[in-house]
Amino acid sequence: MTLKPRDKSFTLIEVLISIIIAVIIFAALSKGMVGGGFLLKQGENKSRACGVTAAKMEEYLAKAYSALEPGTYSGDPVDYGSKPVFNWTVNVEKKWMGDDPGTVDQEGIPYNLITVNSSYDETDYKNIFHTKNVRFVNMVSYPYVHAEIKTLSSSVSVPPNSYTEIFRIKIDYEVAKDLMIIYNIAIKVKNAGGLGAANTIYTKCFVDSEAKDIETRTPIITQPLINNVVGVNNVPPGEHTVSVQWYKDTSAGDISLKEINVIVVAFEHKQS
Repeated sequence: MTLKPRDKSFTLIEVLISIIIAVIIFAALSKGMVGGGFLLKQGENKSRACGVTAAKMEEYLAKAYSALEPGTYSGDPVDYGSKPVFNWTVNVEKKWMGDDPGTVDQEGIPYNLITVNSSYDETDYKNIFHTKNVRFVNMVSYPYVHAEIKTLSSSVSVPPNSYTEIFRIKIDYEVAKDLMIIYNIAIKVKNAGGLGAANTIYTKCFVDSEAKDIETRTPIITQPLINNVVGVNNVPPGEHTVSVQWYKDTSAGDISLKEINVIVVAFEHKQS
């Protein structure tokens, strides 16, 4: 079959329709490319905001509980060299685990709630302005274990016949604690005149002037080192004084302190 010449060519209407279809497809592709570009930029902005927020969160999580003061903190915006810039704030808030909203006093275990917020300005492909935010929340709990270590070197002499303080240390906890108090004392004999083999140095630990049960009895002549470990349960929250006191059971001789080391380890009190 032989085709006629008009069957091998496009009519004007067909050409116009093809052009219209091509324009529509190109417009759709262009719009998609523009929208896709904005989506990529939005993703990049959000990723950078997350990075700023995470960096600030790590900075504050690295601080000790005692170094975190409640309040709101901010600093210079983070600028990556192109818009937008990223503003940040850190809010530290004191909280208590186990709080009963119906009680007056704070209860439970304290912790610091850390909220980091990063904000930045962004316009979409319709040129509409938006402020975006990224927020991270975490916490720094009150330390389960506290340790205080103090050392004193002195030439103070051991008094006779009644307990006298040679050392004290202040402790201050926000919750009830069980204490383990360890002390080591090195003595030196300045004058052994009149000392007998049975003459003894006594030491004892006191918490807020209350004597604890364990007492050491150390022969002066044969034992230059004194060691003791004392456990004290359920010390209430607040400030307390831990002291070590001593005396000798004779007026003879002159025995003095060389050095004393005191370690107070505090654990959260276990409720029965």
